[in-house]
Amino acid sequence: MHINTAAKRPRIVFVTGFSGAGRSTALNVFEDLGFEVFDNMPLNIVGSLIEAEEDEARHIAIGIDSRTRHFTADKLMEEIARLQAQGRYDVRLIFLSAEEGILQKRFSETRRRHPMAADRSVADGIKLESDILLPLLGEADYTIDTSEYSVHDLRDDLHHKFAASHVHNMLVTIKSFGFKKGLPRDVDMVFDVRFLRNPHWDKALRPLTGQYAKVGAYIEDDEDFGAFWQQLIDMMDLLLPRYKKEGKSYFTIGFGCMGGKHRSVYCTEKLVTYLKDKDYVINAQHRDMPEV
Repeated sequence: MHINTAAKRPRIVFVTGFSGAGRSTALNVFEDLGFEVFDNMPLNIVGSLIEAEEDEARHIAIGIDSRTRHFTADKLMEEIARLQAQGRYDVRLIFLSAEEGILQKRFSETRRRHPMAADRSVADGIKLESDILLPLLGEADYTIDTSEYSVHDLRDDLHHKFAASHVHNMLVTIKSFGFKKGLPRDVDMVFDVRFLRNPHWDKALRPLTGQYAKVGAYIEDDEDFGAFWQQLIDMMDLLLPRYKKEGKSYFTIGFGCMGGKHRSVYCTEKLVTYLKDKDYVINAQHRDMPEV
């Protein structure tokens, strides 16, 4: 049986990822959460730093990127493995990413020079940094794509994942989206609900969203909705406890329809209602829902 003892140990979070993806914002969030925060700490002294802090039993967040002295992806993973082997710490790696076009736009808007592009284009700097950091992408405990995030979205995401009150419970994020804008990168499980009755074709319902009772009633009037929903919640009752038992810290479920306004929003809200009284931390996100 898997026993989650992570909450009893000091947490060490390494924060890495692409320049412009939000690493500085993430470190500020950890500071707000009460972590001792260090940025660009040379890898060869990380062990000494953590040992010096051990008596305080404080949670620690360490910013690491391609500029860090003595940095390589292999050396970072070796340090994480060494700390995990000691059994005294709950060690996690966060990787912040974003689409290349978004990163270029952020550097252009802020007029900042890319740290890997002192004498070359931003695109070249992004490519060089990607070559250095990509080995860490598959090793990260948390991969957060900030392409569609505001600063506030990233803060909310990290608060949900790392606030002390959430340590014992798996965070379940339920996200609506529209397929016409692409599949979200951070979903673990996707339900395509485009087969359901579409309120878009009702002129009275078209301006509304799936958060309106009239829209929900229209969707539930689909002859196959009841059978679909019963099988879906049966699946949730089976799978989510198993994921939690295996020690998974967070799980993201996506509902997709054509535009991300009606059917996916309604299913997201309905599943949030179903799961809110169970032993999870629930977070709802509506990626493409317009304000009405």
